[in-house]
Amino acid sequence: MGLVEKTIHRNGIDIGYAERHRDLKGHGPTLLLLHAAGFHARCWDQVLARLPRCHSVALDHRGHGRSSGGPLPDWTGFIDDALAVIEALDLRHMVGAGHSMGGHILIGAAARAPQRFQRLILVDPVIMPLALYQMGDALPEGYVHPAAKRQGRFASAEEMQERFRDRLP
Repeated sequence: MGLVEKTIHRNGIDIGYAERHRDLKGHGPTLLLLHAAGFHARCWDQVLARLPRCHSVALDHRGHGRSSGGPLPDWTGFIDDALAVIEALDLRHMVGAGHSMGGHILIGAAARAPQRFQRLILVDPVIMPLALYQMGDALPEGYVHPAAKRQGRFASAEEMQERFRDRLP
């Protein structure tokens, strides 16, 4: 059983995901893949092509790829969305892999549902200093996480290429 792309409807938005090898669900860990801000679920295709066959689910975060919705005031909503998909698909025994914002989301999801995860693989996760988290609701008024300030939409591929032309990866 190969790739299937589906959506889950949650709180007025559709959350897209790509699921592979559903026939292997329960036969070993499920690999949950969460992408970085500005990316999409299918960016994991080449990673999965190089791994042994296993049940895997790659999410399109709200406002990314095939998911609807738009910007959120904070990333808690992304964690809520990921947990909704995890629960809807009844994912267990997961190895979560997250890149950047995806790593941040995985940490939040695993903290709230630790019984569903075996391990986390975090690639350049967006984690702020402990003191910032300890501030809780006392964050400075108008505080926006630096990664949330990134431009997410471009009028054309050329505009995007020009924006990143002189920037290092």
